[in-house]
Amino acid sequence: MGTQLIKTIYRKAQALTKLSEKEMLTPYYWIPYHLYGSGKAWRPLFVTLELTYICNLRCQMCSLVSGEMVTKAGQKKNLELIEPDGSLRAEVTTDQYLDLIRQMSKAGVKAVKFTGGEPALRKDVLVLAEAVKKGGMHFSMISNGSAKPQVYKELVRLGLDSITISVDGTEHVHDEVRGMVGSFARTQIALETLLGEKKAKGSTKPRITVSCAVSALNQHDLPNLVELFRNSDIDDLNFGYLHFSTEHRDKLTAEQVPNAVMHLKKPELPDPVLAVDTAELARQVAEIKAMKAGVKPRVQFSPDLSAEEIKLQYTDEMFTYANKCFYAWYATRVDPWGQMYPCWIDVRVGDVRKTSFQELWNGAKYREFRRLIRNKKLVPKCTTCCVLNDKYWSKVPTFRN
Repeated sequence: MGTQLIKTIYRKAQALTKLSEKEMLTPYYWIPYHLYGSGKAWRPLFVTLELTYICNLRCQMCSLVSGEMVTKAGQKKNLELIEPDGSLRAEVTTDQYLDLIRQMSKAGVKAVKFTGGEPALRKDVLVLAEAVKKGGMHFSMISNGSAKPQVYKELVRLGLDSITISVDGTEHVHDEVRGMVGSFARTQIALETLLGEKKAKGSTKPRITVSCAVSALNQHDLPNLVELFRNSDIDDLNFGYLHFSTEHRDKLTAEQVPNAVMHLKKPELPDPVLAVDTAELARQVAEIKAMKAGVKPRVQFSPDLSAEEIKLQYTDEMFTYANKCFYAWYATRVDPWGQMYPCWIDVRVGDVRKTSFQELWNGAKYREFRRLIRNKKLVPKCTTCCVLNDKYWSKVPTFRN
């Protein structure tokens, strides 16, 4: 059966059932979750490639900044990245990435996301993007909007399916949060370039999302951001609640998780970032929801928390929006040094430069991690995870303990 026919049948079934993409995917992870006691999964569908942790900004709410991972000087301080000869571990090369992308396509991966750091700082980003599209996979990217306009033009030309540009407030607020004067202006040039190239092609792609990480630093500016993009041709304006952890959560998680955990990110964010006035934030969110009716672009919150849940998100370290996770049964991540890992719990299951992608996906370490998540449902560090962004998984029944 041809790929196009399968896609057509899928879309017609979705239209008929009114199910979301996430709901349509349920059988794909739910069946192996119950079928294989070993923790085996079917072929991976989604892969996030963290092309580099290097970044030209210093965002105050970034766990890579907190972990000193956005510069090579900072990385040299991390003993986990130092080779036996004292040198800094080399990032995955272009040829190694191209081989990995070929393996992923052959393994049945349907969608690939580039992220970082700032992925556009890789000089080979366009070469890698082209390889993803030639491999027949959906290609998305998260960027801080600082790349040269020509890079965004070329990405659209290559068939970029979707892109998220991070904008954390109006000009002064954004530049303050991002740690660089002029960074806001560059995001606007990036968006204008993407929209212009999309229009020139007469295409519906890429889907363009502006994403704002909600913290104490910008919570007062959220309605202004809605006004800034009112009637813009971008597709989505997304407000994401902070993704963070605490030393206590990390300690509890480390006691439960088997295998090697790498400490490259530091999810314990500074107090000025986390000191959210939750009552005021809830008021702002209600104001935005009242503003957005019938207004372009689509405005959404991830997750869509109530006023009480907003308070819990920032003050109760055991609060989680959903009560179980299936992510490790259909998606994975690869860090800039070729280490595959399931999610931000940072359990490394092996090096894609030494072991094939498919072998790692269902290798002993990955299967052990899936068994842990299936048995525990969640571990302490899962709280505030951006994957648990709706309550659908809480409604999905499970029959394994």
